[in-house]
Amino acid sequence: MMNSLARFHYPYLVYRDEQKKLWDPIHSKTLKVRPEERVRQRLLNCFIHESICPKSRISTETPVQLSRAETVRRSDILCYDKSFNPSLLVECKSEQVPLSEEAATQIARYNREIGAPLILLSNGHTDRWFDVSSDQVQALEAPPAPYRIETSRTKTAAYWVDRGFIGSRSPDELRQTLGRLLNLYWIEAEKQEPSVTFLSFSQHPDHLLLDHYYHVQQVQDSPRVRIALAFMASRDQDSHLSCVINREKENIGFIDINFNLLFDRIEKNMHVYTTGHIHSFDAQRQLSLQAREMTQETFKQLPDRLYHWFESIENHS
Repeated sequence: MMNSLARFHYPYLVYRDEQKKLWDPIHSKTLKVRPEERVRQRLLNCFIHESICPKSRISTETPVQLSRAETVRRSDILCYDKSFNPSLLVECKSEQVPLSEEAATQIARYNREIGAPLILLSNGHTDRWFDVSSDQVQALEAPPAPYRIETSRTKTAAYWVDRGFIGSRSPDELRQTLGRLLNLYWIEAEKQEPSVTFLSFSQHPDHLLLDHYYHVQQVQDSPRVRIALAFMASRDQDSHLSCVINREKENIGFIDINFNLLFDRIEKNMHVYTTGHIHSFDAQRQLSLQAREMTQETFKQLPDRLYHWFESIENHS
């Protein structure tokens, strides 16, 4: 197994009908945010963004009839070569599902009807590649050309806006600052264990839907405490930093920093949610956080600072 091609790529996330939805670039439509669909959309974004395969040569949900007695199955992703012959069949599993031999056997059965020379099995964290161009199935130790990425393309601020990490209503200077920060801090976060993960919640503030990609970290001097940080756009397309605080496997608080208000030097740009209380503060005054001067090092230190500051608020509530 190897790190997934999807590891540094994210799907389009948009607000529709008061909900967050995935945007499918192949069929130009919104989809529900489901685990396997997130993985599929991450891979599609990788193939397109890295110019591995143009979307004109990618299909999804292609019908596969295994036998007359069985119902029609549908492939997750099918890529074609320049002559529009099948070149790669992809099977997507949710992030928590291990890539088993059973799953590999399943996709190999599908491919008997499709005839692609390459098979990819992915859960968005790890990939398994197989060469099936001959009569035997050969496991590969690295992605084959042209699916190998030597140097990933730089992600612009617009990339992060389209994927719901930065609000489209943020000033251009702020969007560029956050884009540079995400290219440094967030991509570095993906290399850590545990890395970035998608979290879903049953309760949300009125202005935010918290379901998003988070970097989950342990507070250095508090092993029972984990901090989940996310950059996300609000319903009204401001840019926010959302922080969920988990102690002994229970979510105990939430901190929301509005980067737009911080950038405009408007006080009460940060809201702290504790049990039964909501507190408003200025992130620049309390945390020395400045929207125009944010660095990768600032965000490496931020989880510990946020938690200890949260503790002081909690103790005085």
